[in-house]
Amino acid sequence: MPHTSTVDIEIDAAPEAIFAWLAEPEKRLEWIEGLKEITPVTEDGVRVGACWIEIHDMKGREYEFEFEVTELEAPRRLRCTALARPQFEIDLLYIVETGLSANSLTIEQTTYIHGWFAKLMGGMLAKGLAGKLARDLKALKAAIEDT
Repeated sequence: MPHTSTVDIEIDAAPEAIFAWLAEPEKRLEWIEGLKEITPVTEDGVRVGACWIEIHDMKGREYEFEFEVTELEAPRRLRCTALARPQFEIDLLYIVETGLSANSLTIEQTTYIHGWFAKLMGGMLAKGLAGKLARDLKALKAAIEDT
């Protein structure tokens, strides 16, 4: 059963600057809570089909996520899928919109939790992921606006 969380925030920066923090894997280490390591799998930067592996520490347990870019409209939209076998499949959509006084970033995360883990912890995990998304966005805003 999928769990979808959507969070948004205004950021005082150009869309290109915001997008760089989303699309460059090295920058993700600076704002994503629990992200410990990123290893590129493909070459030629961020493009549709680009892949990388992220190691996340989630409450003392490490998870390996295989990311793939599935949609790219720089500097406005980026969609990735992330797989952590066998429990998680995540669809992430980042949307950067131009506003009158500031620009906004919306992240929509749909998490599919498989197997017995879904039945046992699905709702609680989804709620925790929504809170983590909000914290990550605040960290991203601070990182971008402090540069």
